[in-house]
Amino acid sequence: MIKVAGVITAAGLSRRMGSDLKKEYRSLEGCPVLARAVRPFLLMDIIYKLVVTVPQGHIQKAKDLLNPFIDMNRVFIMEGGHSRQESVFNALIALKKDSPNYVLIHDGARPWVTQKLIQRVLEAVRNYGACIPVVSLTEAPKIVDPSGRIVKNLNRQQTRIAQTPQGFIYEQILKAYREAQNSLEPCIDDAEIFSSRIGPVFTIEGEIRNKKITFPQDLEV
Repeated sequence: MIKVAGVITAAGLSRRMGSDLKKEYRSLEGCPVLARAVRPFLLMDIIYKLVVTVPQGHIQKAKDLLNPFIDMNRVFIMEGGHSRQESVFNALIALKKDSPNYVLIHDGARPWVTQKLIQRVLEAVRNYGACIPVVSLTEAPKIVDPSGRIVKNLNRQQTRIAQTPQGFIYEQILKAYREAQNSLEPCIDDAEIFSSRIGPVFTIEGEIRNKKITFPQDLEV
């Protein structure tokens, strides 16, 4: 029997939101952002467990927030680390005793994720071992130095924006994260950790609506 687990990351402090209330805890049309990010995964029977990472001291607060909106039977809430990378690694370790075949890692600040996208990522993971959803750029990407000077113009046709959930063979992404603990250079996402230590990561077309909330105005979408 195929076992699929999920990791939902919500351990950040949301400093760019300009408020003491974490973005994942804010209400979006009457439902917390975090609950909206979690719920599509729980509606899929193949996903037997979700690990949700929250800041230190927030376990009960997160439980109280989620309980009215989702079925908590398959949800395990735990404290994350000092960075997203550390939080994901802690969550992967927590799943070790369950020995899942695959794991899907998703940002708790992406409340518009759909079951359809989750299913497509999972199907690609089973075919390729590692997969993430991406969307095309509609504007011209540039690399700039600290002074603001453009140092490189990127090819828009070859550049994509990565989304979550990002899916992997569980044992392989755990191995990649173990090796990454010895690196002084932080990685930007799970795909970078995997591709730099294990092998290629494939992509599928993401969904434009699957945006990540970063600033207060993002809640107005």
